[in-house]
Amino acid sequence: MIASSNCASLILVLTPVEGIRSATFTMKLTRSRQFHLLASFALLILGLFVLRNRFAINVVSNSELREQIGPLPSPKSVVVTSNKTDEVERITLIVDALPHLGVKGGATLKNGFEWVTPERSTKPVLATMTPADAEIGFYNYIQSLQIKCPEKTRIGRKEDGGWDACISGPFKISQPCLVYSIGMGGEWSFDHMITDKYKCLDMAYDPTLGKGDHKPKELLWFYNTGLGIANVVNSRNWKLRTFGSLLEENGHSNRTIDILKIDIEYSEWESLEAIFVERSLRNVKQLMVEFHTMEVHEGKTSTPRDFAYYFQILRGIDRLGFKQWHYLMTPTGGYTSKHTARKLPCCANVYFVNTAYLA
Repeated sequence: MIASSNCASLILVLTPVEGIRSATFTMKLTRSRQFHLLASFALLILGLFVLRNRFAINVVSNSELREQIGPLPSPKSVVVTSNKTDEVERITLIVDALPHLGVKGGATLKNGFEWVTPERSTKPVLATMTPADAEIGFYNYIQSLQIKCPEKTRIGRKEDGGWDACISGPFKISQPCLVYSIGMGGEWSFDHMITDKYKCLDMAYDPTLGKGDHKPKELLWFYNTGLGIANVVNSRNWKLRTFGSLLEENGHSNRTIDILKIDIEYSEWESLEAIFVERSLRNVKQLMVEFHTMEVHEGKTSTPRDFAYYFQILRGIDRLGFKQWHYLMTPTGGYTSKHTARKLPCCANVYFVNTAYLA
């Protein structure tokens, strides 16, 4: 916006701002009128800019997303001030601020549940470890059970695509039940059984299928949306939402979620980071996640910092009262570790129950 120095006339030039076309106006005005008009136009442009940023969805690439958002908003007792805060340091701060929820290790459990290892006996995975020690520590952690579920069942097919569920005590699946199934990759056996047999309302999400939002069958809703660390559209034109945002959009923020299943090809890590900040797991009974490493995601080699980051996410789940009762290493798509020469699986399906329901 430019004003001429001529007291008898005013030339206003509006440069393009967020799609507003430029225009030039010449007006005969007094100095007082000039000032008020300048102020009015400035407020108008500022208002349009604010509105645009309030309602627009940014389009960014996955690599740009981290740089643009910087550290996530932290829980109340943590303030992260640097946009270049180390990833491991940031998630450690976030996890350290999470409350200890659920049943304390060793306390009496209801409904026939038993402790296996109340407190995980494995050592923490640190970024300062050797690559081999960090890898071994990570895989030892996800294969250590904490709690025993008296009864389980398979939902979906026996092969990859089906999932196990604890069905004892408060985790018995009975109507009315609500399930969030995030990521299926075209394999619908879990979703069909959870709706046909158990009559649960199933909210299914996957932006990779190229299908629009629709209702495939009674009780099953499909959304062309994925789970992410922020509410954005990425470079693949996939709409992403945090879990808390999905709950809010569906009016489920205060509903009990019987099962939250996440299988989103490595994006589970940062999505869980956002979940910690939102505290959006509080009403979830069972959490099922397929965890992936960098080797499967980008064909790169996980570093000790990567393993330390994975470990902190798992520690956050534990801190919120979710205890691991089961795991299954997926045999297909494995790789040979460059750190230990071991044959490792592509991914691990890890199962947790919220012990707040066992108190």
